[in-house]
Amino acid sequence: MPKKLLLFVCLTLPLVAHADERPDPGHVVQAIDTIMVRGNQLSRMVAAQLDDARRFARTRQARCLDDVLSQVNAARRQLLFRRDAVTRRDADVRQHARMTRALRERFDALRGQARTCVGGSARAPNGTQVSVVVPEGVGD
Repeated sequence: MPKKLLLFVCLTLPLVAHADERPDPGHVVQAIDTIMVRGNQLSRMVAAQLDDARRFARTRQARCLDDVLSQVNAARRQLLFRRDAVTRRDADVRQHARMTRALRERFDALRGQARTCVGGSARAPNGTQVSVVVPEGVGD
């Protein structure tokens, strides 16, 4: 067996074996709680932005933020449902763990949508910045 293939097999076998194992319900509940904290923070942030948009009669922003807030709250309810199911141990923990990761990613996407609603960039503030330098004499 070639060395590269042997190395590949040695590195991937633990991943395959680990993927078939059932996640610990305690760890899944802990992950859900951590993600729920992020979801609650996002909900409060979007609600505050929505209140500001309504106060200053920015109807377009208000509609956009209202939609994002509805999606955030739906994802939070989904997390609570998954947490209860894992706590009762009456469901497939692997499926709930996968959905928990998907909901974490959904919160990140919704945070970007909320930024876009208020006129910001969907990227995080510490994202890539582009600057354009126009040499003198160009465009005169």
